[in-house]
Amino acid sequence: MKKLSKSLFALVLLFSAAAAARAQPAHYIEGTHYAAIDEPVRTVAPDKIEVIYIFSYGCQHCYNFEPLLDSWVAKLPSDVVFARSPGTLDQMMKTHAQIFYTARELKVLDQIHGDAFNEIHQRRNSLQSPDQIRALFVARGVVAATFDKAWVSFQVSSSVRQSDTRMRACGVRVLPHLIVNGKYRITTGVSVPTQADMLRVAGFLIEKERGR
Repeated sequence: MKKLSKSLFALVLLFSAAAAARAQPAHYIEGTHYAAIDEPVRTVAPDKIEVIYIFSYGCQHCYNFEPLLDSWVAKLPSDVVFARSPGTLDQMMKTHAQIFYTARELKVLDQIHGDAFNEIHQRRNSLQSPDQIRALFVARGVVAATFDKAWVSFQVSSSVRQSDTRMRACGVRVLPHLIVNGKYRITTGVSVPTQADMLRVAGFLIEKERGR
C-alpha cells in the first residue's frame, strides 16, 4: 500500500510538472518569429501595451482572421489596448480604409465593419465605387447626404493618411500584420505558419513589454 501511495504521488508530480511546462510561454526569437521595427513608432497610450492590427477589407486572410482575433481581443487584460488600422498598400486598400474611417466618423463602425467584409467575401461586391459604398451605409440607416459629406471630409482623409504613415513606418508590406507596442511586427510565414501562431507570438511580446 505504501509503495502504491508513493507511485501515485510520483505520478501526480509528473503530471503537475508537465502541466507547468505547458503553462510556460513559448520562447520566440526576434528575426525568426517576429521583426523589430527599426525606429519604434509612437503609441497612442504610452501607459498601456498597444496592439495594432493592420488589415484590409479585401484581404481574404484578414476576413478569415476576424473571428479568431475578436475572441483573443475579448480576453486581453486591462493594461493592453487594441486598435485596428486599415492598410493602404494600393488604391483599392485606400478606398477600403476610407470606408473604415467614414464608418468611425459616423459612429456606425460596429455595424459597417462586418458588413464590409461580408459584402466583399460573401456577396462578391468589391466596394470600389462611392455608389456601392453609399448603398452599404444607407442599408444601415445612414442618410445618403450624411454619408457623402463624411466620405470627403478632412477628418476621414486625414485618418487615411495617418494609417498610410503608420503602415510605412512599421515596414508593413503584406497583410495581415500585428504591431506590438510600436516596436515589433508579426505576420504569418514559415516560422509563424498560422494566424493562431501570430496571436501566440503577440502574447509573448505583450509579456516581454510588461516585464520591462
